[in-house]
Amino acid sequence: MSTILKAKSESNLLLAQKIINERNGFYHSSIHCLYYSCFQLMLHICSSDLTVKNFNEESLKEIKGTHEKMIQKFFDCFVKKQKRLSAVDFNNEIIKLKQLRHKADYQNFEISESKAKEAEKAAKTIISQLENTFTI
Repeated sequence: MSTILKAKSESNLLLAQKIINERNGFYHSSIHCLYYSCFQLMLHICSSDLTVKNFNEESLKEIKGTHEKMIQKFFDCFVKKQKRLSAVDFNNEIIKLKQLRHKADYQNFEISESKAKEAEKAAKTIISQLENTFTI
């Protein structure tokens, strides 16, 4: 499962970058891919890093609030690893990306190229923080 989630994370990031670079106007789809690239990497980490290992698929079976619980768990883990500043940065970026993904997926809201590029930068920052802090 773990390597599949990591591969999904990587392919979502690549697809988002392709959508943005093609400038075809489907920027809302890039936001979806960027957010899930980060979330799937977090799921992968849950199965490979001992500091978050106790947060597993059972924890995600509840329908409501699974993403919020996951984000909070990673925030707490950043703090435990004495990376308070990284925790705050991670939390701010992932919440902004999640909110933008919600707008892109569910609201009558157009995503511009510049907004998609901002989201891409945020996702890369999140991924970098995760890769530099946890066992992947």
